Amino acid sequence: RHRPDRNVETKQTGMSASLQIPICASTKDSMSQTLDNATAATSARPKTFVRNLLLFVLLFSITGSIAELLLIDHYEDRLQLIPLITYSLALLSLIAAALLKSRAVVRFTQFIMIAMALTGLLGIILHFRANAEFQQDIDPDLTTSQLIFKALRATAPPALAPGIMVTLALVGWAYLYDNPTVQRRSSQ
Repeated sequence: RHRPDRNVETKQTGMSASLQIPICASTKDSMSQTLDNATAATSARPKTFVRNLLLFVLLFSITGSIAELLLIDHYEDRLQLIPLITYSLALLSLIAAALLKSRAVVRFTQFIMIAMALTGLLGIILHFRANAEFQQDIDPDLTTSQLIFKALRATAPPALAPGIMVTLALVGWAYLYDNPTVQRRSSQ
C-alpha cells in the first residue's frame, strides 16, 4: 500500500509542505552557472540594442551635420574647415570602431570624441565673438547685457549651433562606454 510523503501535498488534507529533493553539490554549481549565463545573455541584449541605437543616431546626425555645413558653404575660411574635418574623422572612426572591433580604433574614436567636444566649444566662442562684433558695429551704445543677449539671439552665425558637436561627442562617449572590445582585451 502506498503512503503519501509528509512533504508532498496530499489530496485528503489539502495541506502542503516543501518538497525536498537531494541535489549533489556539482549539480547545484552547474545550475547556478547556467542561471548566471542566462542572466548575462539576457542583460547583454538590451545593451547591444542601445549601443546599436546610439551608433545609428550618431551616424545619422553626423552625416546630416556634414551635409548642412556643406550646404551653407561652411568652408570659406580655414577655421570653418575644422568642424567638417572633425565630423568626417568622427564618422569614419565610428564606422571603423563598429566594424573592426579593435581596441586601438576604439581609443582613437574616444580621442576624436574629445576633439569634437572641444571643436564645438571653440565654435560657440567663435560664433558668439563674430555676432558680438557685428552687433557692436551696428549699435556701439549697447550695454554688456544687451550685447550678450543680441549676440546669442543672432542667426548668422547661430551662436549656439556648434553645441551640437558637444552633444554628439557625449553620445559618442555613451556609445563607446563599456565597449566589449576594450573589456575583452583588458580582462585577458
